[in-house]
This record gives sequence, C-alpha cells and structure tokens, in this order.
Amino acid sequence: MGFSAYWKEVAVVLAGLFAIGGLLSEAKDKITGKFTAWGRVFFTLTILSTMGGIYAQWSDSAEQEKRSKQAQVETLNLLERTQKSVYDLSRLLQPIEKVQVNLFYKLDCAAIKLKAFCSSVRSQAKVQERIEPPAIRGRGVFSVRKVDWSKWPGGSTFFDFVTLYFFKNRNDADEFLKKQNAMDDDGDMSLELVLQPQPRLLLNRGDDLSVEFDARNGDIEFMVIGSQITPKINDDKMLSAVDIPGATMVLMNRSPWLSSYLIPDSALLTTARGQTIETDSFEPITVHFADFDLQSGTLKPSESQVFVHHFKSLIDRTHKE
Repeated sequence: MGFSAYWKEVAVVLAGLFAIGGLLSEAKDKITGKFTAWGRVFFTLTILSTMGGIYAQWSDSAEQEKRSKQAQVETLNLLERTQKSVYDLSRLLQPIEKVQVNLFYKLDCAAIKLKAFCSSVRSQAKVQERIEPPAIRGRGVFSVRKVDWSKWPGGSTFFDFVTLYFFKNRNDADEFLKKQNAMDDDGDMSLELVLQPQPRLLLNRGDDLSVEFDARNGDIEFMVIGSQITPKINDDKMLSAVDIPGATMVLMNRSPWLSSYLIPDSALLTTARGQTIETDSFEPITVHFADFDLQSGTLKPSESQVFVHHFKSLIDRTHKE
C-alpha cells in the first residue's frame, strides 16, 4: 500500500476523533451561541482531515490507473516478444530448402507472330479431343502431346531463363525495378527456371514444359514445372515460408521479346515440407533494363515487361476473413 492509502485511513480516523472532540467540548457558547475557541479548532481540524481524505482517495485512484496502464504496456510488450520468438522459431523450423514451382503462362494468340503456332495447337487439340473425348470432357483443360514447334516464331523451339525475385520490403522491389540491369544477387531470395520445350537445345537441363489447351474457351497456356529448385538466398530477410506473406515477387523472362508473347497467369510454390504459396494475379510493369550485346560487348538499353505480385500479409488476410 502507498502513502495515499494509509493517509486515507488516517484521515477518516482523525475526522472522526475531531468530530467527537467537538461534541464533547463546549463547541458553542451557551449564552451567545457562537463557536468557542476549541469549537473553531475542532471544526477546522475536522474540515482539514476530511479534505485530506478526499485528496488521498483521488491520489490513490490516480496511482491505480497509472499502475493499470503500466501493466497493459508490459503485457503488450510481453505479447510482442512472445510473438517475435514464435515467429523466429517458425523461421528456423520451416526453412526454404527445395521448392517446386508450377508456373502458368497464357499465350497472346492475337499476336501476329503467334497466330500460326496457336492455330496449329488448336488443330492438334481438336484431333486429340476426338480420340479421347471422355477424359478431356471431364477436365476441360488437357495437355497437347504433339506440338509442331516449327510453327513457333523463328521456326524452332525457344530457350530462356525465368527468374522469380522475392523482396521482403516493397520499397526494395520498387528500387529494383528502377535499375538498369538485373543481377543474380538481386532480391532477398530468387528462384530460377529454364524455359525450354523438348527437345532441349543449349543445356542438358530444362524444367518440364507442356502446352495446355482449354477446350471451354480455346485458350492456350504453357505450364512449366520446376522441381527441386534450390533458392538463392542473399540475406536473412527471406529464410522461411513464413517470410513470404507481405513480400513482393517480380517475375522476369531474360528474353524481352518472350515477355510480349507469354503472360504469367498464376504460380504455385510448394516447399519440401508441403507448404504451398499461390499467386493468381500479376501486374505487368514496363522496365528499361540493359541487355548485353555480344557484337559490341557493351550493355544496351532495352525495354521489357516484368510481372509483379504482392503477397498479402497475415494481417490483411485476417481482416479480410
């Protein structure tokens, strides 16, 4: 108990004693009816002790309110420390080691250079649909097995690297998009896929790419499956799957011309522990990166499109639900 609590009790006792003293003494003169000297003393002391009790009560209430606010602050601090400890523990227990990336591209079949390829794929899909109607009707979307890559622009298959850059801080992603060239160590974390249909050309490597046909609307997609991709970790901001909510992902095709034909539609990331992160929307952004020119040996400005996705934070998801 503080001083105010003791004084509150003392003031009540003193007020009672002074009141009793006033009653027992000759507080008023019997002849004149005026207060005597002792009456004035006891009356004054009674008033003062009563006021002291009131002040003690107010002071005690103020101290209790202060202690209550301090307890609330300490509780919040404890919860924040506990939350951070749980978060840090989750990061240690759920590291990003190997990732499978399912990436879906829509083809811009309205582009003049892709019309011959899209027409060829649709023709082959119709043939395949007649041969396997029950299975195809059940799914609506199916893989076209026989693709005539001679109809692709340039008369052959293509080869390209696709890089997914992850930034925990959105401002870092914005600064990256302002750069003149993209480097391998950009981003807090990055994943790289090789976009190369069969037969594989330049490298004895290539992630699985299939041509998908949607029988419901005639759309054509590329589905790229990159299995067991080891992420490139550049700092400690992106170490675990729990770091991805609230982060920003930038998808970049190394060949600028390919970005004008292939539009990312969705992506599914699956960690080795079975955690899945899905994206279903990309924002196209025009950037001006510099490409290395083999003939001159210099960097030349080049306009290209990258595709950005902002993952919802855990707080945004909670509010939405």
